[in-house]
Amino acid sequence: SFVTLLQDAPRFVNLISLDVEGAEADALETFPWEKHDVGAWIIETNNHEKYRNRIADILARHGYSRLAVTHRGVDDYFVPHAHNATTPLDKPWRVHPWFSGGC
Repeated sequence: SFVTLLQDAPRFVNLISLDVEGAEADALETFPWEKHDVGAWIIETNNHEKYRNRIADILARHGYSRLAVTHRGVDDYFVPHAHNATTPLDKPWRVHPWFSGGC
């Protein structure tokens, strides 16, 4: 759980990359928002629009916006509202090793 993972973490965490095989939204619902601030999130959403929107809604309630990123692959990027860029960030395509199944 996030509570266990962050028990000795400072109040501010620079980056959290979240990939828990389809349980990302449920995991975010348990995040200890009152104890930690996060500089940026990278969250696997697998391009499922309904799921992407659920995650974006959870993060928006806590002050984060989804970044527009070219070539984002299966991930979405979130930062605090005040730091969101108005033009898309250009991210190069990521090449996956053959044994990863493309993800």
